[in-house]
Amino acid sequence: MRKRLRLVGVHAWFPCAVVLALLLSVHGCGDDGGPPPDPAALTLHWSGFRGNDGVGTSSATTVPTVWDATTGSGVKWTAPLSLDGLSSPVVLGDRVFVTAADANTRLIYSFYTADGTPVAGWPKSVSPGKTDPHDAHYPYMYATSTIVTDGSRIYALFPSGDLACYDYEGYHRWTKDLAGLAYMDPADNGVPYGHVSSLVYNNGVLFVQLDLGTDTDSKSFVVLFDRDGNVIRSVGGGTRATGYSYSSPIFISPGGVDQFVTFACPWVFAHSPDGTELWKAQAEDSFGSPWTAESFASPFIANGLVIVASEQGTMAYSPLGSGTITETWSSTATAGYANASPVADGNLVFVPDGTLLRCLDASNNGTELWADDITTWVSGMDYYSFWASPIVVDGYIYLVSVGKEGYVPAKVLVGAVDAAGITRLSVNPMEAADPATESYMATPAYADGHIYIRSTSTLYCIEP
Repeated sequence: MRKRLRLVGVHAWFPCAVVLALLLSVHGCGDDGGPPPDPAALTLHWSGFRGNDGVGTSSATTVPTVWDATTGSGVKWTAPLSLDGLSSPVVLGDRVFVTAADANTRLIYSFYTADGTPVAGWPKSVSPGKTDPHDAHYPYMYATSTIVTDGSRIYALFPSGDLACYDYEGYHRWTKDLAGLAYMDPADNGVPYGHVSSLVYNNGVLFVQLDLGTDTDSKSFVVLFDRDGNVIRSVGGGTRATGYSYSSPIFISPGGVDQFVTFACPWVFAHSPDGTELWKAQAEDSFGSPWTAESFASPFIANGLVIVASEQGTMAYSPLGSGTITETWSSTATAGYANASPVADGNLVFVPDGTLLRCLDASNNGTELWADDITTWVSGMDYYSFWASPIVVDGYIYLVSVGKEGYVPAKVLVGAVDAAGITRLSVNPMEAADPATESYMATPAYADGHIYIRSTSTLYCIEP
């Protein structure tokens, strides 16, 4: 039996030198006597977008496979969010965190995983009183980037340019105003959805992807911060000639070489923790022409290879090279309309293209092992039904349909996957308080036997 809770919420570019000056302005966070020590590091159940390793998988063996959110069956609790958003939940210790916003208010929520009760003192309002002057493409586009946590601190970025850090107990550590850097007005530069990329953190480095320009206008950046908000390095302007990107970076360490990897079509870049470019690769079609598709799907690693996908195909690269490298293999398997990110489970790569879910063998030059038409699971589903990236837990894949008005009501498809194929297990209905506005575009999170699913305005905890 689920518990439903009521929550009242708080409702031209610059040269690099100017950008750095902007980034170096950290709002003070100290109370009298200075800030308290960090809380003890807690278990990182699902620490950022697509989990701890950024590939959307977990080896846990307790998973829910059947529920019905319209009746409450299999739903442990739900928590309404007072504002909308597309960011995914993250789970740290005994709490789940998620963001939501509108043009005037940016909120970070914290709920207890046991029953969905809001943690006292949350949600936190980031840069209260500030109005985002930009016109988001959709109302829920004011909260798109997923939080990342280092085990004791929570980092959140909003398209308004506000980058904030709170600790687990809710103490405000710092806020930066990235102003015109982290959100470009869609009317000004042709980036329809503004800033979407999520944050990634590793070993004292917070990595922010701000690829919001073109390959000729010097408006794309990545910025590396330490955990206290100090800039380690800003890489951009004329040194980062790439197109805009909605994908999120990942951290990898092949052969002990730490790397932050980004995809901004057509370029894949790898940077060291001090910001040095380690290698780059240009994704190309079968005729040798650079990809021109928008970058939605995030890079990931499988069989020791960095893999990227778009509407033009899938490419794999060895991350052990230097300079400009070429692909190890390529596939015609494409990511779909919204470019939901592929997910890897060992050597198996599952690529959703909106209609087909394809399984590739990363250890055998991307050979396609099988394909399943996921739109046939439910009558009326089509190419535009799946926007959220899937996750795989214990060999079960979770595919979330969007469910907006005009689409088939939202469902979560669950199937058992391996190299031989997919076994369809269940079609699980989700709820929509207002089908005209509520949709499911966020990637689910997994922690301790539970799946956390976020619609634009509600957080669900699904129990095993």
